[in-house]
Amino acid sequence: MCIRDRTTVVHQQVVQTTQASVHQWHESLFGCFSDIGSCCYGFLCPTCAFATARSNMDGSNCLFNCLCVGAAAYNVIRNTYNLEGSCVTDICYTCCCYSCSSCQLLREVKHRGRVDEGSHEGSGGDWHKTLFSCCDDYLFCMYAWLCCSCANATVHQEYDSRSNWCYNCLCFSPCATVNIIREGPYNLGGDCCGDVCSTWLCMPCAITRARAEIRSPGRGGIHAVKTTTTHSTTTHTTHVQQPPAPVSYTHLRAHETPEHLVCRLLLEKKKKKKTVIGV
Repeated sequence: MCIRDRTTVVHQQVVQTTQASVHQWHESLFGCFSDIGSCCYGFLCPTCAFATARSNMDGSNCLFNCLCVGAAAYNVIRNTYNLEGSCVTDICYTCCCYSCSSCQLLREVKHRGRVDEGSHEGSGGDWHKTLFSCCDDYLFCMYAWLCCSCANATVHQEYDSRSNWCYNCLCFSPCATVNIIREGPYNLGGDCCGDVCSTWLCMPCAITRARAEIRSPGRGGIHAVKTTTTHSTTTHTTHVQQPPAPVSYTHLRAHETPEHLVCRLLLEKKKKKKTVIGV
């Protein structure tokens, strides 16, 4: 007999965050004359144009972008809109065609519109760690003191797994990394002046605090791996052995072997002896 027992089995599946498909640039690098105003602005002050492009994209402070982000805004905007390219093309375009790349960003942001990664009002609360609590992670703090640029690149990549470590080391200042982490999805309290002061006051401590914030409960990187639970039902078939059904004495006599016959005769003889003694 078969008994079907339905049981629910829970499977833990690790599912990486689904990323949107890579988009093509709407504006070309050398399409400057399609927007004369952006073209003039980019050629007169390309650094200001980079800063304005990022400010128009996410509402960040334009003066901060001009002083602390600069041409790295090309990489920030490309990653935010998930446009085709790589850190190599970002470096080549901004180094070889500095003004044209800034004009391209202005036109691209104008076409795609603003992306609000955070309200920049600090609604996400304060930092989990204070600036001088870097001793809680003394190994990374020593790493930051020995090579601040390398530690900054590590923190930036831990925050945004799509970023390139070498590019972060060469093109992103610690001040820019702290600002991006604070104003991103975490939306921490503070302002760009605080970001500048904290990194100038103690740059390794600021970097260590940023890393601690990423590793705080409920934070994680913006493209971190998430774990989801899915339920699936499986059917198990269990075979239960039934007790043997009773059979008649005649059936046993018909199927007994010579060995069984000898045993039966001995038992009957023994039973007769017991009966005679009892009488």
